[in-house]
Amino acid sequence: MDEYCINLSRYYTQCRPGAPNPFQGAITFDNILLAWVAIFQVISLEGWADIMYIVQDSHSFYDFFYFVLLIVVRLSPSLSKPEQFVFSEDNF
Repeated sequence: MDEYCINLSRYYTQCRPGAPNPFQGAITFDNILLAWVAIFQVISLEGWADIMYIVQDSHSFYDFFYFVLLIVVRLSPSLSKPEQFVFSEDNF
């Protein structure tokens, strides 16, 4: 079983301070509260691409699956109710 484990301390031997968090520290996944703020920003579709690119730069290119999934899950309830998009004179 140990042959499948990766010892990351072999690759990361120095602990250096990182760059400051983007958007004056507002977008971070360092604690749960600010992570929920970042997820809310992605779900609201305001600046989600900037957050996606920052996460991709720090982790992996394939993180876009996570962001697309968040957006699809957010939009799925509204897509299942097409009658709300019908405009009539009663709506005005």
